[in-house]
Amino acid sequence: MKYLTYTEKSFYVEPTNACNISCRMCFKDKFDVKFLSFNDFKFILEKLNCDFVKLWGRGEPFLNKEIYDMLDYCKEKDVKTFITSNFSSIDFDRKDSLKKLDLLCVSLHSSNSEIYKKITGFDYFDQVLENIKRFKEINDCDMYCKSVVSSLNEKDIDKFKELCEDLKVKWIFTGIDFPENVSLDDLVELYPANTIYNRYKPYSLETKIKRENCIQPNWPNVYCDGEVYTCCKRGQHLGNIFSDEFELDKEVIKNAKRRKLDNCKNCTIC
Repeated sequence: MKYLTYTEKSFYVEPTNACNISCRMCFKDKFDVKFLSFNDFKFILEKLNCDFVKLWGRGEPFLNKEIYDMLDYCKEKDVKTFITSNFSSIDFDRKDSLKKLDLLCVSLHSSNSEIYKKITGFDYFDQVLENIKRFKEINDCDMYCKSVVSSLNEKDIDKFKELCEDLKVKWIFTGIDFPENVSLDDLVELYPANTIYNRYKPYSLETKIKRENCIQPNWPNVYCDGEVYTCCKRGQHLGNIFSDEFELDKEVIKNAKRRKLDNCKNCTIC
């Protein structure tokens, strides 16, 4: 995809950890709901000297009403932007800001409202499709829809591709990633029959593939409370960006990319 390239100035920044859906394959930790302020966002970009930021994390980015100001600011500073969103709650009154987004991934997961509701717990499917169409009218940026393949939607893959073709967007399929505290029962219940989409060995929490290097962009992740990790929270904690003594340790980030850190050796994402 355009701009999806690792550089030393690429970062995840989490606008919020709040979400308006409850996907079956998303195993959330318990935490207090927080929203990153626009002023704190500007501080983060300036502190890290970003040239590409992915506005995404544990929650739905567009629930933060200042996300549009963040897009405006990034365009002003020539910082490329990438958002992953369920795309159910978009304010098209801010279309001038939406025009400034460089890359968009919509977490859709199905080709119809019935499966969508089984996966997310909510009936936003038609609204999401309408939002995709409206967005494409104002922004021709690179865009794709994502489906995390599980037992709930694995028979829907071909129809999902057809829907993406009708919408004139690209598609991507990924396997389920489970956090360390997941039970084997949870894994087996959602395990797709087609093993090509499984990141784990059958009826096991052991990952199938051990790669020498991380295949993710492996951008450092700045959470909305300021905590910084080499990638997600299973990576190495690097401190809090709002503390006076914070300095980004680039050598630790490089070691994460090479899987040299203990936390990275058994990661299922990459």
